Amino acid sequence: MKSLIATLGFDDKPITHATLIDRYDLLIAIALKTSSEAWSRVEMAYHKALGVVRDRIQRARLVGVEIPAGVGRERLLSWLTRRVKEVVEPVVRDSSSVVLQLSGGPRMLILAVYTAAMSLDDPEASKITVIVEGEGFAAEAWEPLINLKPVPLTSLHRAVLKILLEAGAPLGPTDVASRLGVSKSTAYKYLRQLMEHGLVEKVNEKGKYRATGRALVNAAV
Repeated sequence: MKSLIATLGFDDKPITHATLIDRYDLLIAIALKTSSEAWSRVEMAYHKALGVVRDRIQRARLVGVEIPAGVGRERLLSWLTRRVKEVVEPVVRDSSSVVLQLSGGPRMLILAVYTAAMSLDDPEASKITVIVEGEGFAAEAWEPLINLKPVPLTSLHRAVLKILLEAGAPLGPTDVASRLGVSKSTAYKYLRQLMEHGLVEKVNEKGKYRATGRALVNAAV
């Protein structure tokens, strides 16, 4: 099942834009319920989007997240993230691929949905592609969520990633060992460990390695 999860405010365009690029079996639109007047405008945007994309989506559901009284500002984002994760996690689990459209609605909602997705285990997170559009400038990012998830690494592992990213071409264990100042066997061990995290990939039978897209966030600075 291919799913689209979208944050929604008063504008239908983020949803309609995502569905012009692909078809989906399921649309989940998530919005904040802050007042009856605001919710009416959200519903208008939702139904307007459905009127445009109905033939490109099999099923659709609008989910409203209410902010309960008594939740202090020091816990509000955590509460929202937990509530949103209850919506997002089963959808991702039951889907083969998920597009996460994060260009609509309040920033607080967008951050909660993004944080909820980032908290998923790697096998689930690897199904997700994040879409973010620029505000006030023409830019759009389509990034696999797994590329953005940090991996606990030692400083030497991060140094290996930095070497691979700056090399401009695949390197072998001998090259990495020379630049890092360690033995070839140690460099090989680091490369294999980084492969297990999906940060490095082997590119040919000659034992050359290169960094993956996920390495950008995890490399040493």
